[in-house]
Amino acid sequence: MMSARTLAATFTLALATGLASPALSTPAAAAQTALLIGIGAYENISQLSGPVNDVRRMKDFLIAHLGFRENEITTITDGQATYRGLQQTMQQVLVDGTSPGDRVLVYYSGHGGQVPDHDGDEDDQLDETLVSVDAYADRDEGHNQFTDDEFGALLGQIEDRIVTVIIDACHSGTITRGMSAPRTMAQAVPRTPIRFAGTVTRGAVEAHRAEESYIRSTPNRHVWSAAAAFQYSWESGGLGLFTTYFIEGAGERLADANNNGMVSNAELIDYARGKAEAWCSQTPVCANLNLGFTPVLEAPSDAMANAIVPVGQTSEDPTDVIVQSNDAGVTIDVLPSSSVNLGENIWFRVSSQRPGWLVLLDINADGEVTQLIPNDIMTEEGINHRIEPGQHVTIPEIPSPLQFTASEPVGEGTLMAIVTEDNVDLGQLVEASRNLRPTNDAGTYLTQLAQSLLDIWQGGDNNRELNWSLATLKYRISR
Repeated sequence: MMSARTLAATFTLALATGLASPALSTPAAAAQTALLIGIGAYENISQLSGPVNDVRRMKDFLIAHLGFRENEITTITDGQATYRGLQQTMQQVLVDGTSPGDRVLVYYSGHGGQVPDHDGDEDDQLDETLVSVDAYADRDEGHNQFTDDEFGALLGQIEDRIVTVIIDACHSGTITRGMSAPRTMAQAVPRTPIRFAGTVTRGAVEAHRAEESYIRSTPNRHVWSAAAAFQYSWESGGLGLFTTYFIEGAGERLADANNNGMVSNAELIDYARGKAEAWCSQTPVCANLNLGFTPVLEAPSDAMANAIVPVGQTSEDPTDVIVQSNDAGVTIDVLPSSSVNLGENIWFRVSSQRPGWLVLLDINADGEVTQLIPNDIMTEEGINHRIEPGQHVTIPEIPSPLQFTASEPVGEGTLMAIVTEDNVDLGQLVEASRNLRPTNDAGTYLTQLAQSLLDIWQGGDNNRELNWSLATLKYRISR
């Protein structure tokens, strides 16, 4: 849409050929194994009513929507899931029972916790844990809990498999003593057996907030977590809420924001976060804690465009990659019209009901991407990309040495206006694309931008999702 052409490396081709993510979207021909763990009938700590139901629902989901057969799924619940039982089953099913290249899925529903770190690899001096049915506490030490170190070592034996980990638990008992759950309403229960007590240092809390929820992702490993670090996950009505959002979002395709028949990773995490945030804000026992409820996907940036369902598909639509509501009421217009002829001068007008920083992208008819704002010319003129409430920003300003002109390719394109209310550090991603020329790799640019916008914001008192809004506008260039 500009005189210097608008968008770079074909987006659809980049995603279809070079960026296929392994987890949950590997071709169905690969052998596959799932291990589903649900623990509610704890022997020594507060019990949960949801995990066994969650395992049943997840098993049905895997069979109905992800192509698993019943004999490819192992379940272990309640009394089977002792600390020793978990160790043996994980070894037998995940390591001994799979081969290189296999698709492996591990699901856990139950309590999560923390225990003192004894090998010095944790900045907050605590290991995150999955809590076995026979877990107990002795003074400040937790016993029979499956630590992230143990799980990481086990997954290290299957690095050549394609692994998806889904954890419907939390690890928010930071710097705590005791194993009793906070008192809550019966219909809403946090999935941590630990209460806050004792002296909490600010440094330790900040260190914990910066951690992954349980286990790190790798190129071959995607990790879904019910809540961010320093948050609770919840069950209500005998069901894990995150599990509900995951299954209904993908299985019922309620997360299909652009209604194109597939649910991408980006769409599913956006859907789960929206549902979790709404539930927490409307439920006093969650809202009053003021900790938030933010599901997390930890995965390589190129995973954002890949489909949960249908299995094996990869999106060719940028709105499957950058997915967000428009709470800030962002608007975007093309002047004089969204239908223009080659050679016509063009202006863009953007407004927002909330303050923030504007990133404006053009995706042309060939799928090439150009970052229109911020750009080098604006920087040289001392113009930043800040936008204020109710203010219409016209780009380029008049007068200005910058002018956009409708140019090849002809056809339909898409403008994306992103306003980040939090001062997100997009770092080299945005800085490298300020020259008003198409990016060298459109798919990589968009997926990395999407991942940056899905990061957990730690700039306030508590972890939460970033506040940003998205508006899109179709335009057409004709000869």
